[in-house]
Amino acid sequence: MKLQLPDLRAIKPTLFLTALVCYSGAVAQQIEQASYTKSQAQAGAILYQQNCSTCHLADLQGAFEAPALNDGNFRNNWSNRNVTELQDLLGRTMPPQAPGSLSEEEYSALVAFLLAENAVPDSDRTLAPDSPGVAFLNSEAE
Repeated sequence: MKLQLPDLRAIKPTLFLTALVCYSGAVAQQIEQASYTKSQAQAGAILYQQNCSTCHLADLQGAFEAPALNDGNFRNNWSNRNVTELQDLLGRTMPPQAPGSLSEEEYSALVAFLLAENAVPDSDRTLAPDSPGVAFLNSEAE
């Protein structure tokens, strides 16, 4: 009795398409809006007033070189980008007189405050320094 093997030319495209569909599904599942808690955003509001409002103003509208942090340009710039990029930027550059002077948790609280001020709803999950979420999921400027 002779064992017949399937034609490999017919299998390769099927395997490729199966792998592609599985990969696409895995990537789609990984993209989600970054989450934060209400108390974390409240702590971030205090940190913002202490460390950021001098340049970015109390209403987040910005002045001179300091950009607004609650407008369409800000949301467009950070839309569909991992929130850790924003946290990293803040840690490396802010506040200008003492970059990196806050803890990772404090920078996360500041980002939580910025998310809240840009109409991202709070949740029951704390924003972590290594959050897999994006800053603004599919955001559109107003």
